[in-house]
Amino acid sequence: MTALCALDFKSCSGEVSDEQDKMAQAAHKVPILNNMAVCLSKQGHPQRSLTMLDQVLKIDSDNPKALSRKLTTMLELSQYDPVRVELRELKHKLRQPPASWTKEDAKMVQSVCAQADKQLCNLTVKDKEFSKNIFEKGGLYDDKPMPEPVVEPQELTEEQKFELEWREEAEYLSTLSNFHWFIYPFFKTLEVACDKVFGCKSRAMRENERRRAEL
Repeated sequence: MTALCALDFKSCSGEVSDEQDKMAQAAHKVPILNNMAVCLSKQGHPQRSLTMLDQVLKIDSDNPKALSRKLTTMLELSQYDPVRVELRELKHKLRQPPASWTKEDAKMVQSVCAQADKQLCNLTVKDKEFSKNIFEKGGLYDDKPMPEPVVEPQELTEEQKFELEWREEAEYLSTLSNFHWFIYPFFKTLEVACDKVFGCKSRAMRENERRRAEL
């Protein structure tokens, strides 16, 4: 930064011509700004590096190092739309390179353009595969668990009803004591008689019907 301030000839009005000021900037400021951009990029500050490269291109719009590094930095920042615009401009320059470019400069810019093309192509392929997978799987939220299907209750056949009643009766009888075993036939006969004569059902019969309805 001290070197840049020392090269600021705007305060020397009348002593330094505009042409001399431009020559000093191109010869001295551009290398310093380019080096600062590289340092900032290596330190993990790509946005600040891009600002330095823009300063270089204001002085020398055809500077090959600044153009190449700007394209690489924009890719690092995932600025893909501006990268496509910059890439088209660089390819146009490569068709008829500026007179200030050497063969090495043209090769460097061409290499950076090829790398950018490859990266953009890979990005496009990934986007297409992502979209394809979305439509094949049925949507963005296909990974969410599907609700469990509702099982409609099925009506029991006569055989199933008889088997269910027999199992319930056997389970009930297994819990009876000797005394209850003795009086059980009388209660069972009374229960059936009440159901036929009066149409009323005992609590045990109602409980059995409720269980069958739940199944």
